[in-house]
Amino acid sequence: MRILQKLCHNSRLHRLGETAARFRRDDSGGSLIMAAILFPVMVGAMALGTEASYRYHQQRKVQHAADTAAHGAAVRKAYGDPASVYSPVGEQLAVSASWDQPNGNYVLHEPPAHGNYAGQATGPNGGDLVEVELNETVPRLLSRIYNPDDITVSAFSVAEVQQVRNACVLSLDPTAPRAMEFSGSSSLTLSGCDIASNSDAPDSVYQGGSSSVSADCINAVGEVDESGGVAMTDPNCTAPRINQPPTADPYKDVADIDINQISCSNWNVVTAGPPHAMKNINPTEIYTDAATGWTSPAMRFCSNDVSIQGPVNFGSGIYILDGVDMRVNANADASGTELMFYLTNGASLKINGSGQLQLTAMTSGPFAPILFYNDRANTATSHQLNGDSSSYFEGVMYFPTAALDYNGGAGLAGACTQVIGNTVTFTGNSDFQSDCTDYPFNDIVTGALVQLID
Repeated sequence: MRILQKLCHNSRLHRLGETAARFRRDDSGGSLIMAAILFPVMVGAMALGTEASYRYHQQRKVQHAADTAAHGAAVRKAYGDPASVYSPVGEQLAVSASWDQPNGNYVLHEPPAHGNYAGQATGPNGGDLVEVELNETVPRLLSRIYNPDDITVSAFSVAEVQQVRNACVLSLDPTAPRAMEFSGSSSLTLSGCDIASNSDAPDSVYQGGSSSVSADCINAVGEVDESGGVAMTDPNCTAPRINQPPTADPYKDVADIDINQISCSNWNVVTAGPPHAMKNINPTEIYTDAATGWTSPAMRFCSNDVSIQGPVNFGSGIYILDGVDMRVNANADASGTELMFYLTNGASLKINGSGQLQLTAMTSGPFAPILFYNDRANTATSHQLNGDSSSYFEGVMYFPTAALDYNGGAGLAGACTQVIGNTVTFTGNSDFQSDCTDYPFNDIVTGALVQLID
């Protein structure tokens, strides 16, 4: 019996061995087996390759958004906007360029914090630098199998702002016809700067009669109506530049004066005409700027017009004209340095006859370099320079909400005078000359070159 069982057992082993041998020798279906083994590997490799391409696409997308944001922010900076304006503009442009704002971060750096210009305030061409840094969180795909953490894609872009055009005379009214006007036999000569008008009217800048205008260039939001008396001296500007973006007011962030800090003076006639000797006026009160703590001597005229009829020297400081006119009449002679005249509550400036003013603005402090400052609430006001005045102003005549009229034989000659008015008119035989080539005033930017450099 044992012998029979042993034979049966050996027979089963033999059959099993033969089956295993046949299986080893059988190569039918081998490709299918190999494919079954390799297919998951191939799919995984393809998925990882696709994920790598997706990451590259995301990187390029974020880089494009950073470039768009940096360029847009730099353009707004070039036209005078503060960082509180051009930084959000850059962020919105990044969103429009498909940057995923809810899953990312936006930072504007000045000076740049990354790249070849990290820590530098100016670029290779001497312009200001603006950097935008972006990042965006991107979810993993197949690679999440071995690392569940999302990926952060980062990019930065640096733009340089080169201010290539500046103006000396600017009218701010956005719609007024003849917002900048030259008529009669008036003459305007500007050296190293442009004329700019923000009006969108078809006669935004008007030149008529026998008037003459000489400037580097003319810039208008609207169009220019001229009769042949315009000469542009910059070879890169052979015709008026029309339909341009508005020119930013470079002094729009200068604060108004808190006039109540200074008590009223009731002077009306500062000095009688000749042969009286020079009268010196020296402010005795102190004005303090709340934002900076800066201080200056100050004087406030409240009840009567300030009438200058003889030689006067204004001591350095702030002169507040509160609801009164400042009149410079025949034979008057007013001079002074480190000055600012602040006009509010309907106050106006009237220079008549053969009056002469030789006045220079402050060179430091929050109001530098403004010489005449029309309070922005002081609307419906007109300031006039009439007659045969021959004056020397160095500084900014800033009348953002008022009309400024040069009439008759009014003359301004000599150093750098910037004129900013709601509207600006030159009529009669007025003569205005200004050379701002070497003066570090705030730029009235009419043209800028913005380029990405890193």
